[in-house]
Amino acid sequence: MLLAGSLFTANATVVTGNVSYTSGGETSPVGSGVVKLTQDGEVKYQVNVETGYGMDPANPGELTQYANYTIENVAAGDYTLSFYGQPFFSFTDDIYTYSHSVTINETEETMTHDIVAEEDPLHVIMTVVTYKGPEDWMAEPLGGVEVTCRLGEETQYGITDEEYGEAYFLCDRTSTYSLSFHKSGYKDFSTDTKATEIDEWYGDTVALTLEVYMTEDLGTLVEVSGNVSLDGKEWNPSLNMAEQIGLASSMDQSYTSPIENGRYSFPEVPVGDAVLSVLTDGLMPEESKNFRIKSPENGLLNITEGTEGVFTQDIVIERIGADISGKVVKADSSNLSAYATVWIDGVDTIRTEYSGSFTMEGVPEGDYVLKATAQGMDTASKPINVDFSKLDLDPIDAEYLVLKQVPVDFLFFGVTRYSRTTAPYGYDTARGAHIELWDEEGEILLDSTHSDENGYFELTFSDLMGKRYEIRCTHKAIDDCSRFFEPNSTEMDLTNRLSLTARRPTLHAVTELKAEQVPGDTAVRLNWNWPQELLDAYNSTYLISRLTISRKQDLSMPHAEWNSTMYVEGETLPTEYIDTAVEMGKTYFYHIAVAYSAPYFSTMSTDWNDSIKVSLKQMYKLQLQANDTAMGRVQGAGYYEAEQTAHIAALPKEGYLFKAWIAGTKPDTVAKTAEYDFKVCGDTLLTALFEAEPIPVPKKCSLTLTAQPADAGVLSGSGEYDENTKVELNATANEGYRFVAWMSSATDTLSKTEEFKIMITCDTALTALFTEETGNEMLDESESEWNCYAKDGKIHISHTGTEAVYEIFDIQGRLYARGESSSSLYEIPVSQKGIYIVRFYTDKGIGLKKLLVM
Repeated sequence: MLLAGSLFTANATVVTGNVSYTSGGETSPVGSGVVKLTQDGEVKYQVNVETGYGMDPANPGELTQYANYTIENVAAGDYTLSFYGQPFFSFTDDIYTYSHSVTINETEETMTHDIVAEEDPLHVIMTVVTYKGPEDWMAEPLGGVEVTCRLGEETQYGITDEEYGEAYFLCDRTSTYSLSFHKSGYKDFSTDTKATEIDEWYGDTVALTLEVYMTEDLGTLVEVSGNVSLDGKEWNPSLNMAEQIGLASSMDQSYTSPIENGRYSFPEVPVGDAVLSVLTDGLMPEESKNFRIKSPENGLLNITEGTEGVFTQDIVIERIGADISGKVVKADSSNLSAYATVWIDGVDTIRTEYSGSFTMEGVPEGDYVLKATAQGMDTASKPINVDFSKLDLDPIDAEYLVLKQVPVDFLFFGVTRYSRTTAPYGYDTARGAHIELWDEEGEILLDSTHSDENGYFELTFSDLMGKRYEIRCTHKAIDDCSRFFEPNSTEMDLTNRLSLTARRPTLHAVTELKAEQVPGDTAVRLNWNWPQELLDAYNSTYLISRLTISRKQDLSMPHAEWNSTMYVEGETLPTEYIDTAVEMGKTYFYHIAVAYSAPYFSTMSTDWNDSIKVSLKQMYKLQLQANDTAMGRVQGAGYYEAEQTAHIAALPKEGYLFKAWIAGTKPDTVAKTAEYDFKVCGDTLLTALFEAEPIPVPKKCSLTLTAQPADAGVLSGSGEYDENTKVELNATANEGYRFVAWMSSATDTLSKTEEFKIMITCDTALTALFTEETGNEMLDESESEWNCYAKDGKIHISHTGTEAVYEIFDIQGRLYARGESSSSLYEIPVSQKGIYIVRFYTDKGIGLKKLLVM
């Protein structure tokens, strides 16, 4: 708290520190108190000490007390730093004080000053509590009250806190102090008092707790009263609704008045706006559900001073609802022993008393169906008629609603735990506990549930509500427990019902102990596994206190003479140990043991494994590497006994080849095969040589193109190409000619299109065949309906057309023969053997074929 008169400066300093007290030579945090900075006898800054519990940084998982203070925005200057307060859990006469001069330097952002207070038997701490008056046992604490405590020239200031309305003052045990109280909107109050009184229970003088009730300053007060009528009719005392009239003023004040002989009255009410309402009678009056103010409209008033301080306002009340009462019972007419729900659709839903009795208020006129149900029960209903004209003093009697039991789904959940003195709250969770559920007849209902790693479990089953069940919890490492219960809801938390009892541990130590020589070193590596039941309970049930590994070279030696090599304490359970205190060529025997304890027990349970043997042999290291890891990788490196054969392999990557294995820096070639069996006789480094695959030079192929006849067209695409190159050819006919086909020297027609692509795989010569323009369309061989072949030195031609013309050319494109006839068969003798081109004309088009005549 920054007191009035303190100044905030640009170079303000934060003053902070811990607050403790000394008692019996020990120092502990205080439990409460006030820290002040005083300058020239005037309190400039004042704050309460912050206290509580937090995690101890020096001991993870443990709680510790703390007490500290922080004063912000302290201006530079000389001050007196003082404290008064009390220890944790102390009586009010245990007072500790402190005073020290401090200088605040404007260059300091933070100044740390720890306070260690000493006992002050001459003073007590007086507690002042302010309440919102008038005095009443239900009065609320009043915060923000400025309190001044004076003794002669000495003055202390305080402001009550908002939560409890408290302020504290350090006072001597004998003087009388003057206290004054001020808060805007309330009447000032003053009193004189001593700070101590006699405590009859302890017979000792202890500090005073002064309770002050402050009354609000409400201004002018008048009496508000008037007549009350029901539905416009004169008030009938026989009705005795047991209702009250409520008034809420604009000054945030509330009042109630009973209706007596048809009148209400509020003796002192602030002048101003107010609201009237009808309230139900009781310790905590609430707005009535059955009656409301009809006149004045909405209950609104503007209260004036009236005549002789009396403001008169008559009230008309109208009925808006009725009460319906009854009881929900079991089928055998017995009480439910549970809560039930009663409702009318669209009107209201209420909960009965535990016995099943109920009263529903504010039900409008009309015909309804009243319904009721409860957990584990079916639903019952009955018709209800509400008629205001027939109502008297008593509620409408719904009599009994009878419910029958039906099976319901139960969900039981909780946490299995056990007592543990080392835990912050005295218990910890038990993982893997087995949960069983039994009914009252001794039949097991569920037996397959286990708590998880956090100890949590849940189980669901269907049965009748109101039966008695037993839940049993067993654990391998903790004593069993069981609890009987009768569920009264479909969800039940059993956390506080399952607290197991820790017992002495009986687990074995480690299992599957293995030993081996560390390759390439004079050392022995031990490996082992922990039993699963120990892992399940570790850090929740058992505390590992010591792990001992022992070795000796002579099994005849007693256990006491074994050489202990390991002592472990920590949060994790180790599973490996390397012993370097061994010699080459010798044989060693190892034992391993674990000591652990359960909560409440400091004794240890230790079991020994059978002896395990390991012999140290000479080992050599075989290192393998690639001359370039981008080209390939190697396999087979490791430690090997002397003269042992190692199978090594070199694996080249795509685009690379293995060349050889080499050793040393010369280098010496060891092998030229990628896989090789190498005998290890010492520490060795082998290198696999890789190299890139050679890039093949492509073979050149020539492409020669010839037009036939020679002047019939222009050809493109000839030249020299790399082998397996695809070349695009083009033949363009000259005027008077038409392109026929691309021909090879050794095959038939390759293509009948001018543009043609060919794959060049060797030297190639192609002929582009043209024909003179005739006006006829070019057809392929099947459409021409003709055929020709060579036999006995003759060219034979046959056709089905009526008119036919043929032309025969030699390979140089010279016309050899030409004929015209309607005959269907031609035989043309050939004087020289060789290749000829036959061109055939019919009325359907032109055909073309190459023949070899022998």
